[in-house]
Amino acid sequence: MSHRFKSSLPLVYTRDVVDVFKGILILLILLGHNIIFGNNCSGAWRLLYSFHVTSFLLLPFVFSLRRVSFSFLRDRAVRYLVPYSIFFFASSAVYFFVFVRAGDVGLGDWLISVFWGYLISSGSLVHDACGFGSYWFLPALLSLVICVNIWGGLNDAKRRIFFWLFLGTHVLVGLLGEQWMRHLPMGLAIALHMVFLGLVLRWLYGISSGGYDFLMIFVFVGLAYLSRKYDTLFMIGSLRFGDVRSLGYLLLHDGLMLSGFMSVLVVSRVLRGVKLLGSIGRLSLMIYLVHPFVNQLMFRLNGYFFSGTDRLGWWWQVMFVFGMTAGVSLLIALFIDRVDVFKGVLMPRDFEMFKGNFRYGVGEDVADDGGIIDPAEVVDVE
Repeated sequence: MSHRFKSSLPLVYTRDVVDVFKGILILLILLGHNIIFGNNCSGAWRLLYSFHVTSFLLLPFVFSLRRVSFSFLRDRAVRYLVPYSIFFFASSAVYFFVFVRAGDVGLGDWLISVFWGYLISSGSLVHDACGFGSYWFLPALLSLVICVNIWGGLNDAKRRIFFWLFLGTHVLVGLLGEQWMRHLPMGLAIALHMVFLGLVLRWLYGISSGGYDFLMIFVFVGLAYLSRKYDTLFMIGSLRFGDVRSLGYLLLHDGLMLSGFMSVLVVSRVLRGVKLLGSIGRLSLMIYLVHPFVNQLMFRLNGYFFSGTDRLGWWWQVMFVFGMTAGVSLLIALFIDRVDVFKGVLMPRDFEMFKGNFRYGVGEDVADDGGIIDPAEVVDVE
C-alpha cells in the first residue's frame, strides 16, 4: 500500500460529487440521531452507526496531502477547534442551567465532566459535559488529518513501517476501548483507530477506480446482513466496538466502514446533479453542529403533534422529527453562511481569518465553504 494519493481521481475531485457525498451522509447522521427511529428500527439504526460518521473521517484519505508545518497545524487547529469550543461550551452552559442548577447533576461532577469532556473529546465524555455527544467529531478529525498528513510526508520505507504501526494501533484501540484509551486528548484514540482503515480505503479506491467500485455495494449489503444477524453495534465516537477480539467481528466492523464509504460514494456519483443534496453537503459541518439542539426541540414538539404506538404512527413521528430537524438545521446553517458576522466567528477557515476577526472586525474576509473538506485546496506531497 505504498502508492500515493493520486491527482488523477476526477470522480472524487469534482466538487459536485463531494458535496452530494457529504449531503447524503449528513442526512443519514440526522436519521441516526433520531431517537424514535433508533427505538423502533434498531437494526437499521445500528447499521447507520457503522459507517455514517466514520465516512466523514475517511474522506481526507481520498485527497492529496499538504506537508505538515507549523502554519498547517495552526490553521487546522483554528478551523476545527474554534467551532468545537464554541458549541461545546455553549451546550455546556445550557446543560448547566437545565440540569445542574435544578439539582439533577452535582456541580463538582459536572465541572469535572466539562474539563475531561473537552480535553479527551470522546462521545460519552462530551455527552456527560454538555448533553450532546456529537461534538467529539471535530477534535477527532483534527487528530486524524494531522496523522494522515504526517504519514503522507514520509518516504516509502517509513510509510511501510508506519502502516504496520497504524495496524497495531487500530487493533489496540479496538481491544481496549474507551475505558483504557480515554487518557489520550483531542480524539487521538479515535484517529489512531481510523488511520489504518483510511490507508486501506486509499488502496481500495486505487484498485477500484477503473469502474468496479460499484461492487462495493454488494459487499456492503452482505456485511449488513451479517451485522443484522449478529446484532452488532459499532459506536466510533465512544470507542465501543463490541468483542473485536474475535477476528471475524473485527473484520465485519472494518468492512462495514469501508464498504459503506464506497457505497455512498457510488450513489453520490449517480446523484451528482441533485442541487439540494449539494447545498446540504456544502453546509454539512454547520448542520452537524446545530442539529443536536434542533433535534431535541423537534423531539419534544413531536409529543404535541403525534401519539400512538402502531407502526404507521411511529413512522410518521420519525419523518416529522427527521424532516423538521433537517429543514430547520439547513435554514440556520444558511443564515450563518450568509451573515458574515456569524460565519467569521463560528467558521474561521484559518488562523489569518480568525485573527482578522479581532484586527479588522468580525466577519471580514470569511470563507465560502461550510463543508468539512474542501477538495479544491489540497495539493500533492512530493
